Amino acid sequence: MTRYAFIGNCQVQALYTLYRTHTEPQDGDSFRFIRSYEAISEDDKAAIAAADVVVEQLFDDKPKADIAGIETKGRRIHVPVINAGFLWPYAGQAHPRNESLWFIEGGPYIGEASDSHLNRMINRGVDPVEAVDRYMAIDINRLVNLDRLLELTLQRQRARDEATGFAIADLILAHFRDEPVFFTPYHANVRIARAWATQFFEKMGACAADTKRMATAIVVSPFPKEDLPIHPSVIRHFGLRYADDKTCYRIRKEGTFTFREAALNYMTYTWNPALAEGIELVGRGNATRAVDLLTEGLTRSPQSAQGHAAMAELLRRADRPDGAITALRTSLMLDPNDAMSHANLAGLLRSQGDLPAAEHALREAIRLDPASVHLRCMMANWLRSWGRTAEARAQAQAAIDANPYVATAQAEMGHATAVLGQDDEAEPYYRRALRLDPANSAALFGLGALLGRNHRWSEAEAVWRQILKTDPDNLHAAAQLAHTLQQRGDHAAALIALEALVARKPGDSATLATYARMLTEAGRVDDALIVLRQAGRVDPENAALRGQIAGLYQQTGNLDAAEEALHTAITLDPSNTTYLKMLSQLLARREAWAEAADAATRALALDGSNPDLHAQLAHLREQAGDPDGARAALDQAITLAPTRAQYRLLMSRLCDRTGDRAAAISHARDVIVAEPANPHFYNHLGHLLMQTADLSGAEAAFRSATRLDPTGAGFANSLSNALSRQSRFTEAAAQARVSVAIEPDNIHYLAHLATQLMTAGQSQDAIPVIEHLLTLDPHHAYFRHQLAQLRSPPSTPIPTSPPASAPWAPDHSTARALGQAAAQAAQAGDLEQALALLDQAIQIAPDLAALHYERSQALRRSGRLNDAVDAARSALGLDTNNPHLAVNLCYVLSQTGALEEAEAMVRRAVTLAPQSAGFHSELARILAQSGRLTEALDVATTACRLEPGNAHLLIQRATLHGRARQPDMEIADLQQALAIQPDNTNVLDLLEQAKQRRRII
Repeated sequence: MTRYAFIGNCQVQALYTLYRTHTEPQDGDSFRFIRSYEAISEDDKAAIAAADVVVEQLFDDKPKADIAGIETKGRRIHVPVINAGFLWPYAGQAHPRNESLWFIEGGPYIGEASDSHLNRMINRGVDPVEAVDRYMAIDINRLVNLDRLLELTLQRQRARDEATGFAIADLILAHFRDEPVFFTPYHANVRIARAWATQFFEKMGACAADTKRMATAIVVSPFPKEDLPIHPSVIRHFGLRYADDKTCYRIRKEGTFTFREAALNYMTYTWNPALAEGIELVGRGNATRAVDLLTEGLTRSPQSAQGHAAMAELLRRADRPDGAITALRTSLMLDPNDAMSHANLAGLLRSQGDLPAAEHALREAIRLDPASVHLRCMMANWLRSWGRTAEARAQAQAAIDANPYVATAQAEMGHATAVLGQDDEAEPYYRRALRLDPANSAALFGLGALLGRNHRWSEAEAVWRQILKTDPDNLHAAAQLAHTLQQRGDHAAALIALEALVARKPGDSATLATYARMLTEAGRVDDALIVLRQAGRVDPENAALRGQIAGLYQQTGNLDAAEEALHTAITLDPSNTTYLKMLSQLLARREAWAEAADAATRALALDGSNPDLHAQLAHLREQAGDPDGARAALDQAITLAPTRAQYRLLMSRLCDRTGDRAAAISHARDVIVAEPANPHFYNHLGHLLMQTADLSGAEAAFRSATRLDPTGAGFANSLSNALSRQSRFTEAAAQARVSVAIEPDNIHYLAHLATQLMTAGQSQDAIPVIEHLLTLDPHHAYFRHQLAQLRSPPSTPIPTSPPASAPWAPDHSTARALGQAAAQAAQAGDLEQALALLDQAIQIAPDLAALHYERSQALRRSGRLNDAVDAARSALGLDTNNPHLAVNLCYVLSQTGALEEAEAMVRRAVTLAPQSAGFHSELARILAQSGRLTEALDVATTACRLEPGNAHLLIQRATLHGRARQPDMEIADLQQALAIQPDNTNVLDLLEQAKQRRRII
């Protein structure tokens, strides 16, 4: 721990700032600056006596704060006053009328901005114009020996240099004729300031790297950029190469003035107090008086770059960005080298959405001040937000190179590194930032997020609590603390964390909205709605709240209230596509296809480059009976995202449904080109080729699917169908066995295998398959009949089509045989043949429920949903206590959107077979489709309890947990499903997606 005391005037104050900025802070270090031109206080004396290092300025005369008599054991570092008074032989005596004001310390014409020759003429009452004329005509060297004054000034500087170990005098002598080495007698320009500060750092023992960085950073003098004009005769005498009698000088932020203009203002005590006070008020945040003062001040001093910059700041605060931009451009025309004005202009341009111009302006600011850590961090932040992370990291590194002791630079490097996914490298940057500044909010938030991403919940909790300790009203930190506690399993504490903030900020809509989200995640949807309605009353113009309310209403199944909330959100924020998309999806749930398509079209008018919106519109138009419009919308989606296989797949299916089989196949092939490793796409192509009777092509497609995913039971089953259609019955049965081996309890695969075995002449092998099937589905009338037939085989073969002549005997055996042939045709993809056979069978035996069931299935697959519903009703009417037929009717009804009747049917099935997990699963699906997530989860849990080893039921429940924003439970279900089916890639994908969502929430 080191205690520093800096004693001096504005020169030592500049060194004080440079040293604190460019050297590494150590724990416990303390710094104190003491003005030497004021009487020293007792506290200052005590600080000096206790200091380990005393930096003292060496004057020619004794300063007011004489510390010679103060005993101290600390090391003393003496710094010479630096001065170029020979250029201003009459400076040092304040204007006779000068007075100090609150907004201009020392007054407008202090000794550093004075002229004693003019003072004498003022005191004698000489006419100002006459006085200036006389003064301009004087050769100063006749009144003051300028060469001797130069000699004496440098002599005294050398004496101070030698006494302190500095070397400044010769540097002044070497350059004062070629460049303005000083603005005023005691305010040095860049060259002298840099050399003087460098030598000081060396005296202090600063490391070479710190000293070099500091010197590099001084591209603008640390002293005010205000000039004291040089008399023309002094310019001529010394042969100054950078000035003449027409040179303009910067004075009091009022603009630039020639020597004559400045002298006349001095004689008349003319200056712009309104401008000075207005600029000071802007700096202090007092806009009320500043507007009038700046307006008056700029009227008098229209060339004031600082005045226009201050006015720009006022306009920005008043939310008048266009006026602020104009004011800043005016300021930069007057002073194009002001880096901060370029940076402020950049900020305004960015807020207006002109990102290229904003970036250009900020880069110009960096060009003017390349060592500015603030500007570099600002650019890094912008580039990161634009997704240009590598460039952002380079800017953050440049900021660290300029000054590694600025916490913001370390934090920004942490952010840029974390975005690249390099958390292990990002964490040390955050830690360094917090060592430099333990309260640095950027580092704290970055570190907290990083720890959360890596499930280091205890450490993350400590960070969020640290932020809230100093900023208890910080909504983001409170929300993150609640999330962290929730991840640790302490859900009650999570809610308490947010409730504490709500209690502090009961009228803050953002806090209430966050609290509502947390309640929703805890399953307290009704409470969340109460909180959101309160937030809506607090902030009735907030569209986001209405959107959040709509989402909750949808979860509870209150679609009317959800729609009303969405319409309000759209009215409040008509340019936001999110609410239009939500409205479109809600209307689609209600089967209001035309209205849903209209909402999607309105969204596209605002965001026409969104391919997902075009795909959504395609679905809605098809449902509304506009297949051509649907195809046009999908064409647009494909044009916007030509590499997205999903859109081409949708187009293929649309073309198939509208009868354009050739286009469907063409698009299916394009899908495979886009994603050649996806087995589902080959399976889709295979089914299309089956419909065109290209059986060898279909077989090749299905074989590709099984090769890519040997665990896909459905792919093996599809290949079996293709082989069966080619009369390769033994191979078909073998592939059917593969599908059953993968999913031994799948009723559909068992039924297909039984059919293939019987067709291949392996009837005895079919018997145990059917027996197993009937243990899973004891009400399956068709296979009960088949089992009886196999145990007592009929003497006549089963027909595959009705005979051309000879009437059929009206008996059930013949009808069932036709039903079996129809099932084979349907499995082979020939739905027209299947329906023809079923119609014939029903004519023979209209009382067989199984035939009507098969007909409903074939009609549904053909897209004839209304006819499918009628057939399913007929089947259930003939066998009213068959739960499978009730579930079949439920499924077809749900396809038409008749959810209430569908629910009634599946509940009927559950009543008939309460131990059937499959029926409970179907009920959960219907409830979820109706927006009743809580009920759906309860029913899905019952299904999982009935069949704890069924991975499909666990996946269904996981999906419902995901929709309910319960990621931990979603992940638990998926992990359990993966334990049952460790090679199921679909479960692996779902698990990874759930983990990603949990990290985002």
